[in-house]
Amino acid sequence: MDEATTAAARAGKERDGSGVGALHVTTAHWDRDAAGTTVRPGASQAPMIADSLRGRLPYGRALVVRAGATVVVFRPAAELTVERSDDSALLVGVPVAALDALLAALVRRAGVARSCRGRGWRSSARACFKVGLSRARERVT
Repeated sequence: MDEATTAAARAGKERDGSGVGALHVTTAHWDRDAAGTTVRPGASQAPMIADSLRGRLPYGRALVVRAGATVVVFRPAAELTVERSDDSALLVGVPVAALDALLAALVRRAGVARSCRGRGWRSSARACFKVGLSRARERVT
């Protein structure tokens, strides 16, 4: 692509957001327990997921992340919510105010040998972020 086309595409994305509503990735897992919900995408896919979330949620559009049978749907919401759908997808409602924290947690973990299981970080090759349950509401850590 020439510079003018690249600039026009970038301007359109900044103005209208991303038109890509679903990502098919090789690795993504989620699990829920009493401590909260942990979503672990593959480290190499974390930056792509973060970029797609940045191009979708602020524009009022959801993003579906699928890895085989694993499905995580990030959708715009007034409050941070996490629920499991009838078809076993994880539905994560993300308010615009929490988006930067979610993206920072996702990208910060990319390529770092750590895991989101338990209170302490243990060795793993996955990128991760944790959506934890607090007394009042869900939160991103």
